[in-house]
Amino acid sequence: MAAVKKVTDYYKKLGYEVKSVEADNVGWDLEVIGKETLFRVEVKGTSGRNIAVDLTPNEYKHMNMLLYKNSYRLAIVTEALTVSELYVFSFSEEKKEWVDDEGNILEIERIISAMCFI
Repeated sequence: MAAVKKVTDYYKKLGYEVKSVEADNVGWDLEVIGKETLFRVEVKGTSGRNIAVDLTPNEYKHMNMLLYKNSYRLAIVTEALTVSELYVFSFSEEKKEWVDDEGNILEIERIISAMCFI
């Protein structure tokens, strides 16, 4: 919740309308709306300084869909409950990588998992 609040406040200060879609299971948490802009923002918060998060299969799928790739943002809030630092990653067509405003490149390691049940 602290990470979502940080990201919401960040975009509102920039003049955007922010709508939570967390309960809708659409593959992102917030829709950030400007005059001619719509960002689909997945929010992740960490307790430590490291930028390392897991994405659900649904989040990862939407992050990479051609339809959403240019409007998708991955917002990572480190140390979310204390000093909190926000990093917002977007896909760079030029670099073919996910980068933030500082030029940090997000390394993505694909993993396979399974659900087992009776």
